[in-house]
Amino acid sequence: MRCKACDALLSDYESSVRSIATNEFVDLCVGCIQQVDNINVVGNTSLKHESEEYPEELDSQNINDLFYGGDITVDDH
Repeated sequence: MRCKACDALLSDYESSVRSIATNEFVDLCVGCIQQVDNINVVGNTSLKHESEEYPEELDSQNINDLFYGGDITVDDH
């Protein structure tokens, strides 16, 4: 799978990243996710490899928001 923004090949972790608001896969690499304002995402951290560098705040801040009062909307459709 490739990043929708820059066409880079996504890692297993990047392929697992979903929007917290919509629960849809974002299909963006970590570099492009960091360039987007107001996006809250969470990914499967067990898919991260030791050789890959990811900012810890990408998941830790969003998980903190998820459990401690982040803005989450639920679509009942």
